[in-house]
Amino acid sequence: MPQQDVERLREVSVRVFGNRYRAELMWALASADERGVCLGDLAAARNAPASVYL
Repeated sequence: MPQQDVERLREVSVRVFGNRYRAELMWALASADERGVCLGDLAAARNAPASVYL
């Protein structure tokens, strides 16, 4: 996902969920099927600390 799209998703997430990263995590989980999501990999791909997804 391009950084511009990530920032838009984060803006929406904070308005809807009160958390800047919640929608991003939900998107990753929905896209992962039963494989799951490695928070470290998600954080590295999004240039964010893994702790924001907990």
